[in-house]
Amino acid sequence: MSGIFRNTKTLLLLIAILLVSNISLLLYFLVFNKHEKIENRGRPREAIVDFMKKEIGFNEEQSNQFKKLHEAHVDSMKLLSENVRKAKLEYFGLLRQEKITDSAIRAAAARLSMDQAAFESHNFYHFREVRSLCNDSQKVKLDTMVNRMINRPQWRRGRGNERENKPGQ
Repeated sequence: MSGIFRNTKTLLLLIAILLVSNISLLLYFLVFNKHEKIENRGRPREAIVDFMKKEIGFNEEQSNQFKKLHEAHVDSMKLLSENVRKAKLEYFGLLRQEKITDSAIRAAAARLSMDQAAFESHNFYHFREVRSLCNDSQKVKLDTMVNRMINRPQWRRGRGNERENKPGQ
């Protein structure tokens, strides 16, 4: 009988420990872990300028020019992203229609393609402007960085590198 009582005490102790740890975890996330809203996928814009200084080797003048380019780029990309999102909603909204013609599907796909093309072109011209800020050795580093960004797995695009916490990867 004392073995059962001892096992019950042990189980009660484990349950109490788990309960306290769960409550502590909840309190941490709900009360004590206040996150500031940070622009650009969880990274402040200054972090990207610092990243370019470190990785590409920008000097102060280049960094200031890049910061201006980057801020304008982010602001304009918000509008383009919204256009792509709306076009996707329209396109996939066609799924709800019982009868839909192939021409309506092609027309919606064409609108989505045009918005996506505008988005990609804007990115291309932005990187071209950034590249014009670089000297020859920096251009090689920038080209390598762009290739790394392009060759990331699809599931990783649009996210920062959580392990290394480096912008642009």
